[in-house]
Amino acid sequence: MKRIINGLLIVFMAVILVACSNESNETVTISDKHLEAEIKATLDITDASLTKKDLTSIQEIEITSKKIKDLSGIEQLTKLERLTFLNEPISDYAPLASLPALKELHIHTRAAKLDSAQRDVIEKLRNKGISVTLKDEQPIGDPDGAGGYLWKIENGQTTVYLQGTIHAGTKDFYPLNTHTEQAYLDADIVVPEVDITSLNLLETSQLLISIGTYQDGTTIEDHIPKKLYTKLSKYMEKEQIPQQMEMYRPWVLSSMLDSFMLEKLGYTYGVDEYFLKKAKKDQKEIIALETAESQLSVFADTSEAYQIQMLEETLTSMESYEDDMLELFSLYLAGDEKELLNTLMGDTEEEPNPEEEAFMKALNDDRNIAMADQIEHFLEEDQNNVYFVIVGTLHLIQEPHIVSLLQEKGYEVERVY
Repeated sequence: MKRIINGLLIVFMAVILVACSNESNETVTISDKHLEAEIKATLDITDASLTKKDLTSIQEIEITSKKIKDLSGIEQLTKLERLTFLNEPISDYAPLASLPALKELHIHTRAAKLDSAQRDVIEKLRNKGISVTLKDEQPIGDPDGAGGYLWKIENGQTTVYLQGTIHAGTKDFYPLNTHTEQAYLDADIVVPEVDITSLNLLETSQLLISIGTYQDGTTIEDHIPKKLYTKLSKYMEKEQIPQQMEMYRPWVLSSMLDSFMLEKLGYTYGVDEYFLKKAKKDQKEIIALETAESQLSVFADTSEAYQIQMLEETLTSMESYEDDMLELFSLYLAGDEKELLNTLMGDTEEEPNPEEEAFMKALNDDRNIAMADQIEHFLEEDQNNVYFVIVGTLHLIQEPHIVSLLQEKGYEVERVY
């Protein structure tokens, strides 16, 4: 049960709690406004100017704009190691020779479409030891790549892909397997549980305060056993976690501790966020299945006793947290459905706890039914759309899961990978 909680709320708590450095730096200029827009999209920058610090933080970037005429200025991305062009050929790739850290260049254009000058530059880049691949030389994604958990449903002119995700991960997860990456590229619409890239931080913070804090002047110390409070205080002091967190209820603290630990370990590259950032950059439509409020309410509606149990389990799990998460990542990347389910759900032979059963029903069963109903609506629209649905893997493997619910509705669901 604990691992499920880790997977669900970490996305929101990390967004709300992890502070980002706003250190100022010298501003820089990129002459081609479309190239500048691509760089800003990679950095999630909107109106602000680019700084040298911004540019030196980029290690990989995908260029999708078909309007870029001039690559000059790209040499300021001094830490850039992997560069991908998902557009028409650039007229002059010569500025790429000035990228000091570049190791991989992927151009999704066939060699026959490049003129002699472009081919000459590419050959010079290869002579410098840079790995350059063209569309007819390498498929999208990694043929032996990680992930799996991909299903496909077709109905009339509509196609829906169901991709199981994990809400935390490391940077070296990506790219995922060819099947998954291609399904994303084929999609017109990306469908997450919640669009975390468009969350209003102020509204989400206010929501969390309204349903996740004590409103009567008390703190967590007044609501949990003294022994647990002592353990919590020592852990917060050791990890230098702000004491104002004591205003929060146990279920929020449980998830916040997970968030801080994942941030500390660098496990902040979730599959959901990976595809949502790509979708935003590629200007694909995003339709969310749920809201942040509906997800958080599943936890807020539990009893205080059950929330205390969550907090106790979280503090206990801190001792083996890194090993547990690495095991979870390994099972996800291996595509091992049976072992992943066993790890997430634990010992199913234990005596059922009525409150835990109710919690699991709200967390998994009820949400799966609602999500399957929305996916059925997509399938019945028959508007020649391809949907790429990205939900936590548990929603696709823990009965009653979305796959079986759609099969019960009469749809043929094919396991792709």
